[in-house]
Amino acid sequence: MPAIQIFGRRTYIGGDDLQPAAAATMIVRALQITLLILPLTVKTALHQYPITYTEETLWAYLVSSFLYCFFSICLENNVYHISSIGTPTVECETRSSKMAQILKFKLTCMFIFQIIVFGLGIFSATTLAASSGSDTNFSNTTNSTYASIPMEELLLVQQSYRNLLLREAAYIKSSSEEDITSNNGNMFFPSSWWLILSFLLATQATEILVTIFSWCFFLQLPKSRRSGNFAGITSSPTRMIHHHSHYGAMEEIWKNRCRFFCKVSGIATCYLFGGREIDSGGEFGPIARILTDYFEDGGDFDVVPSDIVMGLMLLWRIQKQRQIEATQRALAQKSKSASGSSSVRTNDNDVALDILQTASSQDLLLNPSNSNNEFDNDGDAFLGLPPKNTTIPTPREAFVFKIHHCGSRHFYDCNLRNCLSPEDEYDRSIMAEGARFARYALAIYTWKLLVYMKPIQSICHFCVPRRHEQQQDEDTVEPCSSSYLPFQCVVEGDNCCSVNEAALLAQAGDSSDSCELVYARFDNGLIETPHCVVIDRKWKSVVLSIRGSLSLEDCLTDVLCDPESLEKLGMDYGFDGHGEYCHSGVVNRVEWLHDNLERNGVLAKLLLDPLSEFHDYSLRIVGHSLGAGCAIVLGFMLKKKYPNLRCLLYSPPGGLMTWNSATQCKDYVTSFVLDNELVPRLSVENLEQLRDEVLELILRTKVPKIEVARDFVAKAAVAMMTPSNSVDWEGLFDDDEDILYSKGSAPMDSKFARQLVNFKEIQQQRKEHRGRVSVTLFPPGKIVHLVKTSEVQSWSNTCWKCITCCTSNAGFKYTPMWANNDDFNEIVISSTMGTDHFPNRVCIEIERTANSFFVEDISENAEEANNSLFKTK
Repeated sequence: MPAIQIFGRRTYIGGDDLQPAAAATMIVRALQITLLILPLTVKTALHQYPITYTEETLWAYLVSSFLYCFFSICLENNVYHISSIGTPTVECETRSSKMAQILKFKLTCMFIFQIIVFGLGIFSATTLAASSGSDTNFSNTTNSTYASIPMEELLLVQQSYRNLLLREAAYIKSSSEEDITSNNGNMFFPSSWWLILSFLLATQATEILVTIFSWCFFLQLPKSRRSGNFAGITSSPTRMIHHHSHYGAMEEIWKNRCRFFCKVSGIATCYLFGGREIDSGGEFGPIARILTDYFEDGGDFDVVPSDIVMGLMLLWRIQKQRQIEATQRALAQKSKSASGSSSVRTNDNDVALDILQTASSQDLLLNPSNSNNEFDNDGDAFLGLPPKNTTIPTPREAFVFKIHHCGSRHFYDCNLRNCLSPEDEYDRSIMAEGARFARYALAIYTWKLLVYMKPIQSICHFCVPRRHEQQQDEDTVEPCSSSYLPFQCVVEGDNCCSVNEAALLAQAGDSSDSCELVYARFDNGLIETPHCVVIDRKWKSVVLSIRGSLSLEDCLTDVLCDPESLEKLGMDYGFDGHGEYCHSGVVNRVEWLHDNLERNGVLAKLLLDPLSEFHDYSLRIVGHSLGAGCAIVLGFMLKKKYPNLRCLLYSPPGGLMTWNSATQCKDYVTSFVLDNELVPRLSVENLEQLRDEVLELILRTKVPKIEVARDFVAKAAVAMMTPSNSVDWEGLFDDDEDILYSKGSAPMDSKFARQLVNFKEIQQQRKEHRGRVSVTLFPPGKIVHLVKTSEVQSWSNTCWKCITCCTSNAGFKYTPMWANNDDFNEIVISSTMGTDHFPNRVCIEIERTANSFFVEDISENAEEANNSLFKTK
């Protein structure tokens, strides 16, 4: 920061962002000189023919290319050193102004010079090709020429030509056999050297195209807003009116940005992931208001994307430090409690004393079940391991560190949570149920996710028709067929090849050997939500599976996070919605979903008809991500009509519903969250907290941005190559004072510091102007949190982590623990925060964890598991 402004337009890069690009350009120029230009120059210099017009053009091209590369290296070296001046907030204005002048020179003078050099290269190449072709017809041309020359002159020419042939013969003899056989009549420039010339021209053409595209993108940027128009806003009525009139303009800008992004994304993906309905008539007003709420800065806040990335890197560092300090203090307090009363179970309040800075929402397994209540030495604790032989009095418990705010201070409470036990019948039933029905939540993603998971096998599912043979044994039910249904299976919105249905059945059939598809609808729009109804005979359940976010329309629904009252829905469908709120995008979709189910009447035919074979079955509503949000609200609406209803939510959104609604449904709603995944932590409050922390860390940075990136890469590489339970996190972050100012000691006289103060004032005024309902939303139900607790070390796992940049979970083992609904009150920066949300990963890890609970024994007796689950615990 600040952003570089060229020709009155604000770019998205800062003056300190160009070090990597400058270094890469210098490497490319050095390679061009050493591997392309110099060999061609040496080849031309060793040529023994008389200098011709062709060789002169080639010489001019090579010399001009060398000069261009030399000047470019000097220029990029200057860029590299100027980018290293100061920090992101100190000495940034001088740096950006100098960088703007250099970029203007590159985009004009150097670009023109590059076009001239490339044009000269094309001309010399065509001249060489023409001279090569003319040599093969030399005898024909000379015959016609000699006929008009006098005899005495012809003899003189023949003598000169004889001498020339002798020199050519000597050159040919000294040339390599490869050159002689490959020159195809061009003795000066063999074909092997044509490859070098062609590659040089290709690299220059690529650079010109990149520059042209950069110009096109640059011209699309809006002109810079006048700095300071809205800075320093006070409570003056005229200033407030002027600022409020600015809101409409900013919302219109965000509307245009969203519409452009959706249109480009839809075209780029050939509308494979939706976008047609948005392109034809999508309404972006509510989305624009929400985005303006979050990003409104009055036109004066100068932050570029690389600043945000740097802030996230620093936040990862800060969170790791909090985990270290939290673990040490919590263990010390725990040891005191254990020594004081070893026979009394320690409660949460005894532990949560004087914990000021602890790990945010990072769960640490403290006491795995063992005979002597001591820690195992095989890495069962993932972070913040206590010393060996540390005695903990309460078995199967885990620390949970939750963030709290007091003004500008952030401090954490430390609480204990119970881990699920394989010896507990209810816990085993919960894991068996979660593993069984996770496959249905995965199956509704149909062919797109199946191709992602199994690129080769998916083709077989689509090409080979599924054949079902009637089993003679009445106790054996064939997988995923509809031959046992009292009515025709209905599939809507599929294509002519029925690939969606085939993929759904393939995924559901992987874990369910007794499922029958009843109804499926695959249409997707702004409110239309893909869903299916499947009968699971083994668990005696009718399963309604709702798909999560997979299209642009789904993403727009996700962004509609304003709270919407549930009072009207509660009055219409018989639940208490007074004073309760929910994610507004979810409510819009659930109303359509309920109307569609009522229209086709599939649930009523299966569960309410006394003559139906399935009238004594339970109804299970499952969904992942956005589908999980729809499932819980739909469960509220259908609970009165179908008392034997259970909802299984996989990775539900964090900002979903208010506290009473989220907690009072625990007897029939179970949510599953995988480690550090992002979506269950996504709420307006958490996003605002993340934004404010990142901006504060940018202000506290005392080194150049590139130094922060190097430090982050080095420490991430050490963490990646070292076993998780052996990483010395405390030693890794002992240089904190060299990178960051301590909290409260950052210089406040910089331009960015003043902009940050103004930004906070503008944000507060925006909230007052909007009058948004101020409620906190939580993930619902009884929550099972799967936490990484150990890692299996192998070369294959390490290599896969390197290939995937640590986004893989290969080798990790998870422990399920009970979590409170308010445990996910901070976004944890992690390399797997995005990939942990993938539905296939959530499903597979739940299945693996359930297998460690010996759920096969429970699955064989699903009726007992159902009885256990329908009891309130």
